[in-house]
Amino acid sequence: MKKISEKNRMRKKPEPKELLKDAAVFVVASFIYALSVNCFTAPNDIAPGGVTGLATVINHLTGIPIGLMGLLINIPLLILATVLIGGVFTAKTVVATLLMNVFIDVVGLMDFIGEYKGDMVLCCLFGGLLAGIATGLLFLRGGTGGGTDVVAKLLKLKWKNVSAGRLILLADAVVILIAWIVYGSMESALYAVTVIFVSTTVTDRIVYGGDGGKCYMVISKQNEQIANEISTKLGRGVTFLDGKGYYSGNPTQVLLCTVRRNEAAQLRALVRNIDADAFAIALEAGEIFGEGFNPIFEDK
Repeated sequence: MKKISEKNRMRKKPEPKELLKDAAVFVVASFIYALSVNCFTAPNDIAPGGVTGLATVINHLTGIPIGLMGLLINIPLLILATVLIGGVFTAKTVVATLLMNVFIDVVGLMDFIGEYKGDMVLCCLFGGLLAGIATGLLFLRGGTGGGTDVVAKLLKLKWKNVSAGRLILLADAVVILIAWIVYGSMESALYAVTVIFVSTTVTDRIVYGGDGGKCYMVISKQNEQIANEISTKLGRGVTFLDGKGYYSGNPTQVLLCTVRRNEAAQLRALVRNIDADAFAIALEAGEIFGEGFNPIFEDK
């Protein structure tokens, strides 16, 4: 299997057409996320973790706009990420973070977009749904909305054996605890947990995976070209397995590749564009260990 480090993979330069697609998706995702904050979570004193949740609490105390506060909190994180990580991932995250926080404040000024203060269950469901859709769209284009995602990546530079998912969960828990104290309501904290659960579930559905990813097995006459594209565009390793057709008796090659959840849709599109007649199987990978993923001794 050809090995390509995570750092090198994140430094791959996208094509101009892909950058245009990224920009369009980031704008749409930012608007959807802004609706989640302005229509459902912030008006109901729900701070569902992350930098936006912390900015929501600060807005409650000081009146500073949520988007502006979120951007101010993210600036030092993004500077550190640019210096220590760099690459396409960081560039996309900078753009997405700027857009999301600008949209949060702009949408908040639009009088025709109202605040929902009805049934709190509906508030959590739709607030989480919109946030999950927005986050999923960002993941599909290889970016994030900054905040705890960036913190997790920075901390993993120092503590490589610590799960990024656990770091993000810890950060969200701290923000929810702060919101509980500030709002003086246990219900507010419970609603925040509900929003997080809904949003993460929706995000996982959109990007075809959980905390692990997807393991793809592809049979195609164009496997060499597919492998080259996976290596070049996704920066992922590929393994060829020797196989034999039962009916034809002919030898064949099975391409094996494992990707993160935010890369699954890209891999599917890549295979489809090269060989629309390819036969592919997508397997759930609840946990993935090894280079480019989690260290194999992570839990020890």
